[in-house]
Amino acid sequence: MNQKLSIRDLTFIGMGAAILAVLSQFSIPIPFSTVPITLQVPAVILLALIYTPKQSFLSVIIFILLGAVGLPVFSNFHGGLNVILGPTGGYIIGFPLMALIIGYSKKLDNPILTFILVYIAIAVDYFTGVLQLSIVAHLSLPAALAAGLYPFIIKDIIVVFLTVLLGVKIRQRLSTALL
Repeated sequence: MNQKLSIRDLTFIGMGAAILAVLSQFSIPIPFSTVPITLQVPAVILLALIYTPKQSFLSVIIFILLGAVGLPVFSNFHGGLNVILGPTGGYIIGFPLMALIIGYSKKLDNPILTFILVYIAIAVDYFTGVLQLSIVAHLSLPAALAAGLYPFIIKDIIVVFLTVLLGVKIRQRLSTALL
């Protein structure tokens, strides 16, 4: 089995990491939570819906590695291992898992299953995020859920729905254009 990456793959992976870095900067702090509202999750969803599973997964991994070495690619132009190991780092750690889960939906080619897999991917990201928030910030599970999950549920239901609609449309247009 040939595991080499083509120039096209490398280009898409680099663009995906860059898109994720740019969209991560759109951040709205929440006064009652250490977790800001960002466009990182919609960016991961879009990449996973548009790219191949390998391209989206590697885009997210490159994004995380760039941030881990200190480049300010995470929200509010932060970078470094302290972000990944900090209270909100669990959400970032969940991004590659999201990309893999959502990427699987391309094989199914079923819009209903795509929505279901995206919501499962979001649940996995919430799990990793709330778990790390609880551990690092020394919060009880109910307190971590109150800070890192409950305030975002309605927003994420709407954002995921709109992002999946957009991603499916973009994917259809790109396949028509043979990209």
